[in-house]
Amino acid sequence: MSTDEQSTKPTIQDFMPSTEEVQRELSKAKSADDFFGKDGIFAKLFAHTIEQMLETELSEQLGYEPYEAKGRNSEEAAHVLRRYRHPSAA
Repeated sequence: MSTDEQSTKPTIQDFMPSTEEVQRELSKAKSADDFFGKDGIFAKLFAHTIEQMLETELSEQLGYEPYEAKGRNSEEAAHVLRRYRHPSAA
């Protein structure tokens, strides 16, 4: 991998919420229940981060980015998706 590719490849910090955003959300909490659940602070702050991590992991497994023509109808894509949907079948 060249230096140019490394510098353009996103890092986890690119997807993490800013310190200000975290502080703003945490200041809204009135009880421990405000942190958890579908509409909790953690879900709001980190949903995008977790989605990006999962997409990146899948791209690494498949060897191409989402919607890239290289992966259409490939056997590798079918194999990895089967493994993700049914982990015990792998």
